[in-house]
Amino acid sequence: MNKYKSIVLFKYIFEIQLVALIFLAAVRILFVAVNFPDGVPFKLFEMLHAFILGARFDNHGASYIALLPLITAAVVCFFKRIDTNKVLNTFRIWYSVLYTVVLFLAVANVRYYSVFGWHINYEALGYLKFFDTTAGMLFEDYQNYSYIAIAVGVCVAFWITAKKITQRNHIAEDSLSYGKKTVWVNIAAIVLATGLSFIGMRGSFQRYVLRVSFASFSDIPFYNKIGNNAVFNIYETRKQSKKNVEVRLPLEMDCNESVVYVKKALSIDGNDTIKPLSRHVPQSDNSIKPNVVMVLMESMTLRNLYFEFDGVALTPFLRNLRDSAYYFENFYSAGIHTNNGICACMYGYTPDFSKPCMNQPSDLYTGLPYELKRHGYKTMTFITGDPHYDNMNSFLRENNIDIIYSQPDYPKEKLVNRFGVRDDYMFQYGINRLDENTGEPFFAMFLTCSNHSPYSIPDGYASRFEVIDDQAIAYADDAVRYFFENAVNTEWGKNTVFIFVADHGKPRGENIYDMVYYYNRIPCYIYSKLFEGKMHPLDDLGGQIDLFPTVMGLLGLDYTNNTLGIDLLKDHRQYIHFVSDEHLGCADKEFFYCYNVVMQKEFLYKIGSGENIISTYPEKAAEMKRYAVAMMKTNNEAVRKHWTNP
Repeated sequence: MNKYKSIVLFKYIFEIQLVALIFLAAVRILFVAVNFPDGVPFKLFEMLHAFILGARFDNHGASYIALLPLITAAVVCFFKRIDTNKVLNTFRIWYSVLYTVVLFLAVANVRYYSVFGWHINYEALGYLKFFDTTAGMLFEDYQNYSYIAIAVGVCVAFWITAKKITQRNHIAEDSLSYGKKTVWVNIAAIVLATGLSFIGMRGSFQRYVLRVSFASFSDIPFYNKIGNNAVFNIYETRKQSKKNVEVRLPLEMDCNESVVYVKKALSIDGNDTIKPLSRHVPQSDNSIKPNVVMVLMESMTLRNLYFEFDGVALTPFLRNLRDSAYYFENFYSAGIHTNNGICACMYGYTPDFSKPCMNQPSDLYTGLPYELKRHGYKTMTFITGDPHYDNMNSFLRENNIDIIYSQPDYPKEKLVNRFGVRDDYMFQYGINRLDENTGEPFFAMFLTCSNHSPYSIPDGYASRFEVIDDQAIAYADDAVRYFFENAVNTEWGKNTVFIFVADHGKPRGENIYDMVYYYNRIPCYIYSKLFEGKMHPLDDLGGQIDLFPTVMGLLGLDYTNNTLGIDLLKDHRQYIHFVSDEHLGCADKEFFYCYNVVMQKEFLYKIGSGENIISTYPEKAAEMKRYAVAMMKTNNEAVRKHWTNP
């Protein structure tokens, strides 16, 4: 039987690609096993559909990886003197290197999804810029070790399999046929391989090439997440990040139209043509200048307040504080990263989806630090770790924070991991520094971190709660309680407005929506001995962007509000908008609208129900969409055109 070099080479490429798809399918099974939500029904047909879609997404990437070997094979098959076995060995090295990256990302995506509720995206790779801290998060979190071991095992298994396939395809050069027939065999093989490769790279017989939206077919959100994979999602979100954000929004609306809508929705009467959001709020009381202390609690989702284990509350301090403070139950974070929370809580602006807020090119922001400094306040920030992480040091110093206390200020023996010191030590250190204050009013922001893996939890919490995540939450609650009890009765604490708010939430339990709702649903408290007898829980809608005007209103100081925030103690919201890396969300107290930017698909839910009812309530969905789009466009226009400036 005649043997042809082209057949040997293309057969090898096909076998490697098939094996790669089998390995990726196995990792997808792991993804489902680890992340399948509680309470979601198992539907065999939909699961099979999702895996078939997954094979298309995997084959799309595999076809691109095979492109260089295909081109090489198409050329060398016409040359008798080129050693076929050396070519196969070169292909094996190529595949081994690239699939190490692909398979490692696929396994990492299993863990990433379990933490964040969506696939690894381009934004996640941005944290590699902070390599030391990012490496610490990866290797100091023992929960990651099993996934690292699985990833290494999968990659080694692929290398061994690829080597065996290579050895099996080795052939004696003198057994290969060369002649006139060989040319036609080679051409036929090249045409067939090129056609299959083209189909694989398109990933679709439809008009458009493969998109993330093709993975969406089910009314149950999780089934729509199975087909996509890490590499494809990174590529697509990178491509999206290079586009104008308007392309990503679900409604066409020009900037002037959005500003007019926003001014009406927020009752802004000003006629400032340079800074359309700007409105001056006059002084209402200047008898005192209370200090302001803001505590940004890492990953403290609202759902944590409602968990009990054997009758023991997970967060007893935060639960009890609800009855003695201005407590905002229907409150939302602007985004799902710490940098989003800092910018929204202190400066009143929301993120542009996955773009880090503290890297955006706005000259200056006003917000609490600026306005309080204008009234003679000293401004400072306390963080547990590296002040340069996420561009924090530069951003805060450029935006009216005078002093930053951070890792370099703490004794080395107090450092517990890459995030620096534990929350309780930061609070203790902060109280000592504030005790030394000479009497001038101050603004201080504390950024906690102990509820972020890798965890460093004091002894005793393992006996209270079985799961390490719950141990970290319980410790975070105790640390905030320690700070509150030790600060509120100091001389300065008696004249202080305390704000306790999460920087963002965290996936917790079952997620029944396309967007991870509890990543943005957070608790918020404002407490002061100055307002005892007046404070009470509030049911109105609010968000981090409202803290600046609300706090200034409580202080009674005059200020200029050039943000999308309102004074929650005087005004009321119809809706509140918020984002994740891949979603635009909007909520009132009954409905939750979200738009998946990558899949370009809309959803409307009644809060508490995972059924997409957008076809049942199209007018409600349209109203909430219009609100969210107008707010997002106006917010982004304000940052671009420096309406944020003093």
